[in-house]
Amino acid sequence: VAAMPLGAERLLERFWPGPLTLVLPGRTGGEVAVRLPAHEFTRRVIAAIGAPLPMPALHAPGTPALADPDAIAARFGHGLDLLVDDGKSPLGTPSTVARFHGGRLDVPREGILTADEVHQAAATVVLFVCTGNTCRSPLAEALARQHCAKALGVPPEDLLAHGLCFRSAGTGARDGDPASDGSLAAGAEVGLDLSAHRSTALDPDLVRRAHHIYCLADSHRR
Repeated sequence: VAAMPLGAERLLERFWPGPLTLVLPGRTGGEVAVRLPAHEFTRRVIAAIGAPLPMPALHAPGTPALADPDAIAARFGHGLDLLVDDGKSPLGTPSTVARFHGGRLDVPREGILTADEVHQAAATVVLFVCTGNTCRSPLAEALARQHCAKALGVPPEDLLAHGLCFRSAGTGARDGDPASDGSLAAGAEVGLDLSAHRSTALDPDLVRRAHHIYCLADSHRR
């Protein structure tokens, strides 16, 4: 692997031990898929070996995953020296695949983890805070999203795939209120549509998830 992207490190922190497959840039070109198995026996084998364990994919892209040892034996038994049979997978769902390339994170295959869960967990969360989350912080959030998208040369809806998540909340807000008329008008003057915004009350979980928090006044910081 050439380097571990920051988003991949965050996925490891959030979802270890898996099931997750990270596709990362290779050191000498190409890509390397790193599979993080959730099965305890498999993880113990890898730990006992003390080195990465090369693991082939047991199905071709676009075909159903093989989750039954009998099906695996029927298809590959002639080439196997040993088959550890722990019964049919209780989930029958393949690992989620997260692919990092060119500064972008794609999820070509969803498993137990959805694409949105992966993108949200890998992204840098930038949080803007005011009182009611209907005036100042929604505008700050939308402006930051607009300017960062322009700087990266991508549509605003693609920022999450590029590792940036912008949020806003209020220290005295209630959930579900729309942006104020004044903020709607101010946003429209610079090409921002805040009609879909709904307020969010600031809570400890959102504070913990945020990597950068910008308060619109000293009172919000206090």
